[in-house]
Amino acid sequence: MSRHFAVLGKAASPELFESHSGSPSPLGVPVESALPSPEYRELIQHLFHGPTAVAIVGGNFGASTENVSAIVESLAAELGVFGKRVVIVPVNKLLRMNPITAPNETAFAPTHAPRVWLWPSPASQKIEFFKSRESDDRSNWLDSLRRNFDCVLLDCPHIDEAPGVTEVGAMADAAVLVVETGLTSKHQIQQDQRALQLRGARVAGSILIQGS
Repeated sequence: MSRHFAVLGKAASPELFESHSGSPSPLGVPVESALPSPEYRELIQHLFHGPTAVAIVGGNFGASTENVSAIVESLAAELGVFGKRVVIVPVNKLLRMNPITAPNETAFAPTHAPRVWLWPSPASQKIEFFKSRESDDRSNWLDSLRRNFDCVLLDCPHIDEAPGVTEVGAMADAAVLVVETGLTSKHQIQQDQRALQLRGARVAGSILIQGS
């Protein structure tokens, strides 16, 4: 459970959300971006097989909310360039809303990254490929997102910051902790992993980042 997926030189890669240059491949994406970058390659190959929901969770004292969101956005951009349909779910915002059973098909906002959407969002638009659930479908919102997207990234604050984070993490197919080197001890990482596991989350490992 202590698997490390990546060691990043910085917390965010803002250029990933800019338009990509270069000659297009047959899939319509630049040739140099047709494969995930080395920083994310192992994580993508290990976790994303078929429609997958992954909770990216900030480690206690080890990664700020902003750094976790930056990792989620960068990973989403990598997956989008790789040809995946991706949706980012800001769990902190979701937990402040009233309970919901399925996503509103018009509550998606496109990002600057190709094939990446944000849900839920007030500045929203309907997605043509989104298939609404049947009236007798009792599936939850995450099941609905899985049916419509290749990758669901749950942007989670640390488990102590918002009640309900561990429950959302347990709904995902896997959970990954984001920790900053030099700020989080091995013991603390193990404690955070254990807290998620006790609620039923399947902890796949950690993403290590270097603080600014």
